[in-house]
Amino acid sequence: MAELVEIKATYKKGDVDKEFVTGYDFGGNLDGAKTLFGEKVVYDNFVRSGKITIQAAIRRWAQAGLDEAQIAEKVKTIVLGVASER
Repeated sequence: MAELVEIKATYKKGDVDKEFVTGYDFGGNLDGAKTLFGEKVVYDNFVRSGKITIQAAIRRWAQAGLDEAQIAEKVKTIVLGVASER
């Protein structure tokens, strides 16, 4: 049975704010996702998402005044999926 994840997208139509809501089957868990999309796709999307998370952290730390060496050390402590300090 499909496990639909709710997806919301907001957009403007003219001057009116609109929202579209639908569902999408991501597989329900890792095994389900691998069955639906293949292991490579699942891994590639994990890496893509991880890069975005790490880039955001790097930007925060750079704006806070940390230098490249300090940022590189902090990047080593990132555990994807676990909330980090802000």
